[in-house]
Amino acid sequence: MAASLVRFKLIKFPPNFLNYLYYFTNRRHYSAHVQLQEEVQEVEYPPIKPRWPPGQVWGDLSEQNAWKIHDETQNIMSMPTVAERIKHLTSNENKIALLKTRRYPKNLWYFQDRTKTHLIDGMPDLYSSMDGVSDLDAVVSRLRPIIIDGIEMEHDKLERSRLFWEKSKKDMIAARLLLKQILLPVRGYLSGQNTHFQRSRFDENVRVVAFWDKYGAKHKRIQTAYDRNKHRKRNIDEDIKPVMLNEPYLYRFQADEIVPIQIRVERPLPEFVPLNSELCCGDYPHFDYSPIVMGHRTVKEKHACVPGFNLGDPCEFGQLSILFSNDSELMYLKKCYGDQNYREALIGYGLMTSFIWNVSQAHFQGFNTFLELTYPFTTQTIASDGQSFSFFAYQLNTLQLWKNDKANPRRNLCWSSLDNKLYETVENGKVKGFSDDVFKTLLKFLSLKPVDRGVDLRPYLPKDKPLPVDCKEYIPKTVEKIIVEEKIIYDESRSN
Repeated sequence: MAASLVRFKLIKFPPNFLNYLYYFTNRRHYSAHVQLQEEVQEVEYPPIKPRWPPGQVWGDLSEQNAWKIHDETQNIMSMPTVAERIKHLTSNENKIALLKTRRYPKNLWYFQDRTKTHLIDGMPDLYSSMDGVSDLDAVVSRLRPIIIDGIEMEHDKLERSRLFWEKSKKDMIAARLLLKQILLPVRGYLSGQNTHFQRSRFDENVRVVAFWDKYGAKHKRIQTAYDRNKHRKRNIDEDIKPVMLNEPYLYRFQADEIVPIQIRVERPLPEFVPLNSELCCGDYPHFDYSPIVMGHRTVKEKHACVPGFNLGDPCEFGQLSILFSNDSELMYLKKCYGDQNYREALIGYGLMTSFIWNVSQAHFQGFNTFLELTYPFTTQTIASDGQSFSFFAYQLNTLQLWKNDKANPRRNLCWSSLDNKLYETVENGKVKGFSDDVFKTLLKFLSLKPVDRGVDLRPYLPKDKPLPVDCKEYIPKTVEKIIVEEKIIYDESRSN
């Protein structure tokens, strides 16, 4: 205790110490405050970032994902060629839902929901305006005996050849031969009057693939499914996680088809209705179930975009695709589930094939899921077995299916007319009940001329870059580097 008192007495403070301490402390704070004010006056703040990206309506997407789409759109716009854009979109492996167009029943509403398509019974008014053309009646009267003779001759060949064909492929082989006997004479005759036929492309067994992103599958999902390989129950959400963004109800789909016959032209077909028509906006069937519930499977693989031709082909727009209505999978559905399910499956087959062909063509023109269409894509599809014809006309109005209906009110359109028999039967080698009306509709589909839309067909591609169609040299030139070797001179005097 005495030692602590001694140490305390050794510390002596100068007089007025507290006054001096108060003075210097306030002076230091004052100078720092003045310096801070000078620095604040010189600071320039960056512009405030808006909450949502400009230029679009984003619906119920989060701000973070909206900016991700905006940045990805700008990234794609910076790529000058279509090949670079498609490679960028298809280079990564992701979980996708593969839709089988004709394997499962009760899928028509599901296809309409996943493609955002409104189905219309009948044909567009564009075909009705072709009824009064006198040339069409003259063509029918001129070609009718040629088509009848071709059908009779082919039926005679088919009856003798059926014994040598594989049982599962008999009907499709017969349909292909009959359709060729009908199409080739008509196409040859119309080529003299329609110049677009002279430079068109006629292909067989063409692969068509397309992928797209769709908003949906909300609230009505099965929670668990049995995994045979791992012997446990798993959550279906593990297989259908969103691909493009981290959104809970945004999935990527892909469909793959082999089109038996395909005709392509250099210009697009006319639009069936204007893009600003009331018919292009409205409701469509909603079927908010997971693709696994409907029988389709999910795989992890790279996406593909194949319209049936390569970049640089001058005929880059579709005019007509022909399918087999007696396909083995369709006939199996008819046998197991009845005529009504067969009709629905046939409509779904024509609808999905037309949709993916238009989508893949749009990608080759510079459009994609981030860059919306500026004009509609149209195509025609026929499903036939050689006797009965089903006609489809499809108009693709939007590719931004990842938006909800409030943000993107556009919908795609599909017109259909089913079970139109070209002739009733063939008895004793003679065609009975040939229908001029069905033959006229077939002629309308084949004679529908491509037009100049009067719009920029590739608005998102740079104008200073050559188009794939204009490319003449597909193998890049290499600069030859000449290497001159110096001559080696040996000392002969040392050889001995």
